[in-house]
Amino acid sequence: DTYEIGWRQALFDRKVQVTAAIFYNDYSDLQVDGRAKPGRPEITSALINAKAARTYGAEGSITWRVAEPLTLAVNAGYLNAKYTDFKKAGSAVLADFDLDGARMVKAPEFQLSVTADLDQPISDDWRLVGSALVSHVSGLIWQYSAAPGVLPDATSPGYWQTNLRLGVKSVDDRYGLSIVADNVFNELHYTYGGSNPFGTFNGNATPRIVRAELTFKY
Repeated sequence: DTYEIGWRQALFDRKVQVTAAIFYNDYSDLQVDGRAKPGRPEITSALINAKAARTYGAEGSITWRVAEPLTLAVNAGYLNAKYTDFKKAGSAVLADFDLDGARMVKAPEFQLSVTADLDQPISDDWRLVGSALVSHVSGLIWQYSAAPGVLPDATSPGYWQTNLRLGVKSVDDRYGLSIVADNVFNELHYTYGGSNPFGTFNGNATPRIVRAELTFKY
């Protein structure tokens, strides 16, 4: 069950757009990755149900058309996510746990992004186009440990990432050539993680990549 109240407003002759929302979500039987007991390495993956969980938070954005070719935007979100009834004991293969009141997995508390988009005509046929994205995601828990006190939880620290793009595009959007740089500052962060009887692990995200991109639409 989802409840949300939102607000949207155009300001300053529609050059600024503001949106905001608050929300509450109530979950029953949410699917979560289970954890095998130590000594049961044959159990590599399991899906179990969290009887009850809830999230609430807020999100908002401001978009500002600074000038005809340049638009700036800020997006931010806050999430409080917890299990309210989630425990298991006595299973032959799954680890005992009691996560009532614990933070939900894969649920960062804060997210933020700042963007700048450029679209400037440079001739009758071509435009200069570009974008910059700076984003932040706070730390999260991928999976709780199968052996608390012995093995750590699988977690990911918060991180910042910057992506840049600059190029030219035809006025009809049919042709384009851009130079793209992803993860400009080569920030180490993770895209997944987990906990099993052998320990915890994280999967690295893509490191810095600079590439040329040619597009053609037909």
